[in-house]
Amino acid sequence: MGFKNSSLSWARSLASVWILLVSHSLFGQNPHIRNREIVIVSTTDFHGNLEQAEGLANAIENLRARYGEKMIYVDAGDMFQGTLEGNLSKGKSVVDLMNALQLQVAAIGNHEIDFGPNILGRVIPEKGDEPLGSLLARSKEAKFKWLSLNWVWKQKPRAGFDKFKNASGEFTVFPSSTVIEQAENKVCFLGMTTTQTNSRSFPSLLKGTQFAEYTQRVLLEAQVLRKNSQCHFVVLIAHAGISEKTEDSEINRLLQSLPRKTLDAVIAGHTHYASQRVIHGTPVIQSGALGNVVGALHLYSDGQVAAFDPFIKVKSEAANAAITKLLKPYRDEIQTIQIQTLGNSSQDFLQNYYKENALTNFVADSVMWMAKKYSTVDFAIIQAGNIRANIEKGKITYRDIYKVLPFENNLVIANLTGAELKKVLSIAIEGKFGRAGFSGGFILIDSSDRENEDNKLVNILDKNKKPISDKKIYKVALNDYLTEGGDGQEGVFRSVSKTKLRIIAGISTREAAVRFIRDSKFIDPKAFFNAAQPRFIETPSLKIASGQTPPQSPGQKDF
Repeated sequence: MGFKNSSLSWARSLASVWILLVSHSLFGQNPHIRNREIVIVSTTDFHGNLEQAEGLANAIENLRARYGEKMIYVDAGDMFQGTLEGNLSKGKSVVDLMNALQLQVAAIGNHEIDFGPNILGRVIPEKGDEPLGSLLARSKEAKFKWLSLNWVWKQKPRAGFDKFKNASGEFTVFPSSTVIEQAENKVCFLGMTTTQTNSRSFPSLLKGTQFAEYTQRVLLEAQVLRKNSQCHFVVLIAHAGISEKTEDSEINRLLQSLPRKTLDAVIAGHTHYASQRVIHGTPVIQSGALGNVVGALHLYSDGQVAAFDPFIKVKSEAANAAITKLLKPYRDEIQTIQIQTLGNSSQDFLQNYYKENALTNFVADSVMWMAKKYSTVDFAIIQAGNIRANIEKGKITYRDIYKVLPFENNLVIANLTGAELKKVLSIAIEGKFGRAGFSGGFILIDSSDRENEDNKLVNILDKNKKPISDKKIYKVALNDYLTEGGDGQEGVFRSVSKTKLRIIAGISTREAAVRFIRDSKFIDPKAFFNAAQPRFIETPSLKIASGQTPPQSPGQKDF
């Protein structure tokens, strides 16, 4: 349940009203072909941010008034997960909003899966539950279509699911494609989802399904659509992203692997980066995150170049009476919860996915502090992707902490050998999943491969600065997302007996942080991180022998 944040590239996005993308040859230049134009308006990674609902609605309404029937509104996934009013209804509030905005097509994002069974207050399925029950219920309420050509059943669909098939003949959980006929245009949309979802969701929620490799499936689906559906345009909506370095992105790798003109455009998401560019001859748009911007891409069939509007910045403070009325019940439900004051912060606690920081250390210390109320505990671990926002200076409310820690991950106290703990931390700090938070000791890492942001575990020291023993049993506080196998941990915990895992039901990572702040009343970033005295000691070659003493980090308290 993790993702990488990136800043908006406004200099590129707002350079001109029209950004020319590709040569006239992209769509052909036959003068006898009648000009057909379609305007694809897109958002992505909304994450339940209903604070932006009125402003987003106004932006979409204005675009619809400008472009009329030429406009098609799509979303590139992860519309769920992140706010009280979005999560308490398990996404129903978000679907209600998207229906009101007349969303037409969306890709399945990895966070669409997070809510599990269709039972309020519980995300982990129990015997008899449909693991995807919540998403199935939301899909029946939605007036738009969710697509994913590579989310496939390992065998056959379970009861309650339609028997969708992709062009490869595989049963898919949701439709692989759809055709929209509008303004005398036939636009064929296919959807796909990053394969990272396999390691970033609870394995119990993906039971019987998998997110398969997508390149050949995209190629075949696009070819079949062009042949059988007589599409004027073939557009991929992908919950897979682009980044500042084009060559590093999933979409770049996909498009470089496909023949040119396989797709007329790609609507991307997942990495929270706003960009408009051409990759291997294909225009690609990714509209940031959280409903902060809306993108618009113009496609033509007669040889005119494809073009983007500048990104439209959504106004945070906006009025829209219809949307306010629609969301009032959801907002009323959380009102008394969200305004509870927990304490105060002396300065901002800033999120950093890849570097040790006060916020991640604070959450890890909160987990350690909470776990010690139930057992003796040696160490605590918190995955980087669990933390989604900053804690700002000043008063801290429950809503603030919910934004930081939106996931319903139960506290677990695990009995792990030193060797098992090393395996867990090797995965949790390597870079692919960010850098985990750690409490109770120190981690020695080889970070010499900076180009790939990889960190290799050298050793773990306990609070007395002694290297841990591979054979000794340690009590480790973490959460059930990790023990269920999330963030690549399935291989480790598959061999750990369930009898060694004590689940503290009802105590989430968020609840640990809430109680810690209430108990402390005041928190200061300096108490949890000092760059001169880190918990992660970076060294390409240093080998620590017993008795050597690394500096004591100010956040390493004996809770």
